[in-house]
Amino acid sequence: MPCAPSGPARARLAVRAAVLLAVCLPVAGQAPPADRGPEAPQPQWIWAPGEPAPEACRLRVVFEVAAPVRRARLRMTCDNAFTAWLGGERVLAGDEWQRAYRADVGARLAPGTVVLAVEARNAGGPCGLIGRLDVEYESGARATICTDAAWQACVDPSDGDARWRDDRSVPAVPVRVVAPLGAPPWGDPFAPRTATPADSLRVRAGYRATLVRSAAEHEGSWIAMAFDESGRLWLSVERGGLLLLRDPAGEAEPEPVALPEDVCNVHGLAFAAGALWLNVNRNDAKGGLYRARDLDGDGAFEDVQRVFAWAGDGEHGAHAVVPGPDGWLWVVNGNMTALPEGLSPASPHRLFAEDVLLPPIEDPNGHAVGVKAPGCHVLRIAPDGSAVELFGAGLRNAYDLAFDAHGELYTFDSDMEWDLGLPWYRPVRFCRVVSGAEFGWRSGTGCWPVHWFDSLPAVLDVGRGSPTGLAFWYGTRVAPADHGALVAADWALGRILLVRVDRAPATAELLVSGRPLNVTDVAIGPDGALWFVTGGRRTQSGLYRIAAVEPAPAAPEIPPLPPQRLARRALEAFHRAPDPAALDAAWPALGARDPELRHAARVAVERQPVDVWRARALAEREPAAACAALLALARAGDARDLADLAARWLALAPESLPLERRSEALRVLWVALSRHGTPDPDLRAALAGALRALPSGGDVRIERERGALLIALGADGLVTPLLDALHAQTSQSDQIAFAFLLSHVGDGWRGADLERFGAWLRGARARLGGGDSFTGYLDAIASRLAQRLADPGLRAAAGAWKDRPRPAADRLEPGPFVRAWTMADLEPHLDAVGVGRSFAAGERAARTAQCFACHRFASRGGSIGPDLTSIGSRMSRRDLLQAILAPSEVVSDQYRTVVLTMRDGRTHAGRIVRDADGSIELLTDPVAGTSITLPAAEVAARTISPVSLMPPGLLNTLTLEQVLDLLAYFECDADPRADAFR
Repeated sequence: MPCAPSGPARARLAVRAAVLLAVCLPVAGQAPPADRGPEAPQPQWIWAPGEPAPEACRLRVVFEVAAPVRRARLRMTCDNAFTAWLGGERVLAGDEWQRAYRADVGARLAPGTVVLAVEARNAGGPCGLIGRLDVEYESGARATICTDAAWQACVDPSDGDARWRDDRSVPAVPVRVVAPLGAPPWGDPFAPRTATPADSLRVRAGYRATLVRSAAEHEGSWIAMAFDESGRLWLSVERGGLLLLRDPAGEAEPEPVALPEDVCNVHGLAFAAGALWLNVNRNDAKGGLYRARDLDGDGAFEDVQRVFAWAGDGEHGAHAVVPGPDGWLWVVNGNMTALPEGLSPASPHRLFAEDVLLPPIEDPNGHAVGVKAPGCHVLRIAPDGSAVELFGAGLRNAYDLAFDAHGELYTFDSDMEWDLGLPWYRPVRFCRVVSGAEFGWRSGTGCWPVHWFDSLPAVLDVGRGSPTGLAFWYGTRVAPADHGALVAADWALGRILLVRVDRAPATAELLVSGRPLNVTDVAIGPDGALWFVTGGRRTQSGLYRIAAVEPAPAAPEIPPLPPQRLARRALEAFHRAPDPAALDAAWPALGARDPELRHAARVAVERQPVDVWRARALAEREPAAACAALLALARAGDARDLADLAARWLALAPESLPLERRSEALRVLWVALSRHGTPDPDLRAALAGALRALPSGGDVRIERERGALLIALGADGLVTPLLDALHAQTSQSDQIAFAFLLSHVGDGWRGADLERFGAWLRGARARLGGGDSFTGYLDAIASRLAQRLADPGLRAAAGAWKDRPRPAADRLEPGPFVRAWTMADLEPHLDAVGVGRSFAAGERAARTAQCFACHRFASRGGSIGPDLTSIGSRMSRRDLLQAILAPSEVVSDQYRTVVLTMRDGRTHAGRIVRDADGSIELLTDPVAGTSITLPAAEVAARTISPVSLMPPGLLNTLTLEQVLDLLAYFECDADPRADAFR
């Protein structure tokens, strides 16, 4: 006969069944309860009985499903691992007891008797299983099944007998209740993680911020958002799919969106032309722009097609897609993203090249090595997918785009923070992306100076940061004084700015900041308010709303565009195809003072057949127009034009030009030589003579560019003047610029010259500083010069420059082992981080934990791992602690460990800190500072390892108080570079 439950257990089951029936079958005419209320059952930690507790057990509960189910969610965890079955089917498993695992199981529940069975395993220490099954019926009634005393432990089932998962006849006994929910050492694994509370944010006067919802753990980290025409909100999950909020301000949870598996890690979302467009960021053959269409109106996407393919690379891959006022789609992709095939010949951005005169040094830490123009770029795409144009380029890693009310396009471009202190560093900046725009990003030392007149200027520089979402804010929910401002999110510094790009000069003011406030995207909602999400790198996400406290009675009028911009847009009509009217329309603007108008005129000229306007360019006499026309000929012509260009350049008499025109004339010659080589010896000598006679007017930029041109022309006698110029500079950036020039000069050195340079190099290594790549660039400059020296004796002497002493590590010897800390051990104490902590004690703890061996914080530390300055603005305490305890869970693209496979089959893993001169230096142990040097020719393959170079267990020599002090230390705003927006 089947074995029935014991008397007490039978009584408890009867009571439970009665409760379920009462809750799930409400009396006719009564509305079902809206929620479970304060008396809802709470789960308890349970285990099989026995002393000592068994290492493994099989637990189950039998319950009745009284009516058709709308949805049901099972959440469960176990110390240490579990597998769960519902009705005999496996539904959930987990092996990290500090987190609750989740499964939607509504489809597996039908009216009748159901068995929920769990196999639980312990690996030493406290043992316990806890879980809850929340059921919502079609009627609206709800019920909860919890782990408690009503559960049973199956008795001695054989290993191969699976009947216990769905057969009530298997003998069972009552379980042992180990502890209530919330008891130590486990705490409450079901407690929701919360984003930064709105009342802790710093908000601009006149606005109110609301935290609408915090992402549950199973909902991932949110990186992009978009509202559709129905007011529904779509969210993209980092490394995952999409979620849909049908009522963004309501209480319903986000719903997973059914999409093909390849459509994941979406950085750009937009609704246009009857479809959802998704820019999928993947570095394999699956990346690109996808179109998803709901063909039958049932709310599901039946047709999902990739329209254009491109392979990106993580954080510098495919980014935003936005609908334009012209009905086309606009896409921005980072500098590690390849252009799509089949670019339209009507593309406004054409004729791009490196335009770098001297061989560049690429980033010593390996970023963007080998990446060539056009860099980060903007694409314009027909809504039917029939055409894709390259609209603008030369950005580094812009993440989003936004159109203002006039249809002007803006973006927010990132800096290369590793280049701080170097002449090729450019700050975070706002740019207006006009037709054919070129902003001059190139890899390494090839990055164009911002004053070159073929590189468009920024609208506004804002220093450091990590640009993400953009949106223009119009309407009555923005304060009238801020109407029409560009809303710009900064992930790294935890802030949103209001940028007035419609003013001259442009300004930026703080709208909101928080610690953390890791903003990934922004959007103006159907209600006219600003909505934004936080997340990224698996950090906690939240959905927020900001609006003016007092809605404006009416939106202010939008001022018209200034005349020069209207004139620029008229010329842009000639950028896509030859037009006989273009030259007469554009030529008068070649000498315009407005750089965008002048750019539009030059691009219009370059679009026309060169044979039509070559003679006109060579005959132009007005200096500004002549410089622009000759630059156009250098770009659009070929090597046959070089002699005429050089002769016309000499005829310009650049030494008599105003200082600004002298710089432009140098750039014309620079582009001509970089694209078409050097002219014949006589003309080369004439050019060198004119350059030597060219006065700099005290402008160091002219001195640098003249020096580079003389080197390219093979002029002699350059060592002494360049050395004199190097030692005359007070700016470290200018000093390094001249050192870079000298690294290309091999002849004419004397022993005294080499000693002067070596003395400067030793001093620079000792007293100068900058970003993560600063020292590597100094080393590369020294190495290049040593290789180029023509004299063998001097070359041997310069070889000693490679053996620079390593700086003393900024760390303390680790103390004795204290404890193998886990998240469960430390998370209950995180609230104490903000109370009574010592900055000095936190700094000592950071040194003891070896943090500064790899990480920079403010002005100290290494460059092997991410900069931790302002880390509190982008990561919560919990997220930071998790990153320390489990460093391999999330590894930034820029800090991945590289595995080098040698030709003989050996492998070496580490961080590349130098890749030049035929050898690779690989840092294999950042804490000990151990590195190996390998011949580059012997490397057969390079692969990326998922394992972080940062070792786990760095906190294990710290006490609890030291760990809390360390977290408080990194939470401080100790960055001397912090700007006025904070």
